[in-house]
Parts: sequence; structure tokens; C-alpha cells
Amino acid sequence: MTRRRPDRTVRSAGAIAVTIGCILALTLVPASAHGATVKTFKAVKETKRALIFKPRSSQPEAVTSARVRLRNRRTGTKRVRRVGARRVRHAIDRGRQLRVRRSANAHGKLRVRFKPPAVNVPSGDGDGDGGGGEATPQGSIPTSWARSASFEGDLNAGTDHGWRIDSPISVTSTSEAGASEGSSAAKIVTNGGNSNCSCSRMTFDNLGLTAGREVWIGGSWRVTDPDKLRWSRLMNLGHFEGSGDPDNWYLALMVRDSGMEVVARNYDTDTGASALMRPRPIPQGRWFDVDVRLRLSRTGGEALTQVYLDGELVSSSSAQNMVGPGPLTFYNAGLPYFWNANGSTTVYFDAPRLAH
Repeated sequence: MTRRRPDRTVRSAGAIAVTIGCILALTLVPASAHGATVKTFKAVKETKRALIFKPRSSQPEAVTSARVRLRNRRTGTKRVRRVGARRVRHAIDRGRQLRVRRSANAHGKLRVRFKPPAVNVPSGDGDGDGGGGEATPQGSIPTSWARSASFEGDLNAGTDHGWRIDSPISVTSTSEAGASEGSSAAKIVTNGGNSNCSCSRMTFDNLGLTAGREVWIGGSWRVTDPDKLRWSRLMNLGHFEGSGDPDNWYLALMVRDSGMEVVARNYDTDTGASALMRPRPIPQGRWFDVDVRLRLSRTGGEALTQVYLDGELVSSSSAQNMVGPGPLTFYNAGLPYFWNANGSTTVYFDAPRLAH
């Protein structure tokens, strides 16, 4: 009996069919099947230096990121311009137009990514010091805030007490780097020459946030050189009795040698500090949003600290987030504390916000 050799043509054709099927299965899966949905919007208007979009959605709080892929029709050059997620959420929520800067002859579409429906995120997922426990539902970043401010021209509008500006720091309103919202932001410039307190900060005051309260805080920054922000703070809630008082403490987004972190600590010492988000790299040369959701407690397992970067949940912890007996009475942001040994640097800040 003669044994026939397999038909290589048939076998090859079968392999090709399987391969094509796999490719189609991968490419035809909608974005939502991977946990996210992407929507594309055409410009509704064009000006000499901007494209105007009007994004729409029934869930503005679900926006996680957005960008415009620009192509110059004359030169053929391409570039991607990132658009702050908070700007897009704000435009959708209020039915407003969204302005994106462009060079002459550049055209493109706005692509907006939306997160999937809320899922359970474990407390203590490894990014914080969380003590385990049951899963905690992911929250939605507020689209309206009890306190907020904009720096389109008046740096003090919407704040309490205006800005604290210690020489040689300067704070001005500028449009040179764009903004998280609108067209202008606060520009903070320092040469590190103040050996006392380099404290360029705005304030929301008289908060009285005690154990059991839920609160959101947030802000938007554009950092030119992350290495120049070591051992400084970007925003914090605080309790302050007086200089040197042992009950002084704060909960802050601060910068260490290895990146930005969220921590609750005493003003004067790391002893007893509670790490709530491990250090993460600071985005450089672009606007980024940080929003922090808190359920305040001095007891691990009863507290909650969730940190969102550009609208995406990046850390969750159930470690204690109150390390002192007193309530958190004020919010500071901008550059509430700058370590003068860093030398000269520039930071842009916009859209301080608080909800409780």
C-alpha cells in the first residue's frame, strides 16, 4: 500500500485561512471590548490658529484621554497634540466648544477615549499602603465642584486670600503654555533664592473636613523640569495650629527623588507618615490632571484614597489618611512648598478644584 503524502497546498491554505481569521478577530474587535471606547469628532469650525470641536457624550465623567492627530496639508508633516481630559469633560458637561491650537494649514480630528463602566478596584492594590479588605467601587471624577478657580486674567478670582508669593518667586497669568481650561494659566517662576519659605500658593479656606467626610481635590500642572521639584508640594489639604505645633499635619501630592506621591504626614517629620500612593513619574512638557478622592479616617481599612492621573485611576489605598487629631481646614495648590536647593524653575498651574 502506498502512503500518500499530505497535500502541502491544502495544508498551507488552511494555515493561511486560520491566520487571516485570527487577524480579523483581532482587528474587528471594537474598542469597547478591550475595556474602552474611542469616539472621533470632526472640527465644527476652523480659525487661523485653532480647530474648534464640539464633543458630545451622555457620560462626560468617563473621558480618560483625548488627542488630535494633526497633518499639515502643505508640508505633509504630522504631529499629535494631546488635549487634557478635564478640558474635554468640562466642554461636554456644559455643551461648550473645545479649542485646540494648530499651526497654519494643519488639520485633524479629535479622538476621545472613554473608560468602561465602573469596576471594583481593590483597596491596597499595591500602589498605596492599603491594608487589603473588600473591593472598593471606583468613583467618578466630579463634573461640578464646590470650589474652583481660573486664571484667565485675575489670579485671585475664586480663591480665598489671593496668592501667597514669597520673593524672589513671581506668579503671573499667561497664555504662553496654554491652559488646562480656557487659554491662560498661572505661571510660577522661582530662582530658589528664598531660604525661609518658597510658598507660591492659592487657598480655599474654612473647610472643616473631619473623619468620615468624603472629599475630592484636584489641580492641573505643566512641569518644565521634574528634577527641579524634588521635596516640594504641588497641592495639599492641611491642619495648622501654629509654627512648631505637633498637631500640624497635611495630606499632600508631593514630589520625592523618584517622582510624585500622595502622603499624609506631620509638617516637621516623616515619623508616622502614611504613604497613600507610591512615587510615580511626573509628566513633562505637557498638561496633566491629578484628582484625589478621599474618605477621611485615622483607621486603616476605613479610609479610602484614590488617585486619578489624567482621568484614569492609578492608585487606591485603604491606609489611614489622617495622621493628626485636627480637621483639615484648608486647600493649598500651585507650588505650596518649594525646596529652594532645587534652584531656578518654572511651573504652570491651572484649575484648582475641590468638592465635598
